[in-house]
Amino acid sequence: MNKAAFTYNDTQFEELEKFARENFGSSYDYLIHEIESEYVHTDTLLHKTADGEKVFVTCGMGACEMNSPTNLKRCELVMWASKKFVSTSKKGMVLASELVKMSKFPFREDTWFGTGHTMDVSKEFKEAFGYDYFAFLKLPIKVRLTGIDEAVNFLLVIPIYEAERQWCVENNTLAFLDKLHEKYDGKEIRVDFKREMFIPENLDDEELSEYQVMAILGVDKPTLQKLGDYLDEQEQKGIETTYDMISEWMKENG
Repeated sequence: MNKAAFTYNDTQFEELEKFARENFGSSYDYLIHEIESEYVHTDTLLHKTADGEKVFVTCGMGACEMNSPTNLKRCELVMWASKKFVSTSKKGMVLASELVKMSKFPFREDTWFGTGHTMDVSKEFKEAFGYDYFAFLKLPIKVRLTGIDEAVNFLLVIPIYEAERQWCVENNTLAFLDKLHEKYDGKEIRVDFKREMFIPENLDDEELSEYQVMAILGVDKPTLQKLGDYLDEQEQKGIETTYDMISEWMKENG
């Protein structure tokens, strides 16, 4: 056990909790409150949307920087369930515990999470929900906390099947998540949604190129379009595109 686990101070906790209430549902409660922590002190909050859906959000992972080559260095994890899901059930506790375990992984392995990444589920999660892997997607929200220079982002954790993950490896995870969203009209983000396996058609060269750029930059289609518009404006002004220009734009908008 790491006695020097990173943790938010009281002000940062309050700011993060306030932001989560504003974005995930004002009704919330603690499901897991760690007494002893490794790497980061991670609690799991349960929020309820206006429609009654359940949103599980970690609180604490972003207190430490991940070893990331991008501007996504701090994050909290988000998992979604339907309003019929009983958060205090055995499955609810498995879900909440899975988030806590996941929050330690980047620091234990000296790595990072970002859009398009995947990882194995635990045996307990597999038995409870039937899925094999998680895929990560950065949500278009982030929060600035007092005393921390980098924004804390929120990564949506979406469960997928083994064959789907293999398609992601051979093609592109972000493309898969886009097509999965179109197929199931957003219901695929709910961990208790019992869906059939989905294998899209392979990407053509143009699609693959676009999604590769999105994966490298860690952005979605709307953000990539905005970046393209910005670079077009700069070109019209006679300003040559540089890596620093893109990097600065990403810090503000990515």
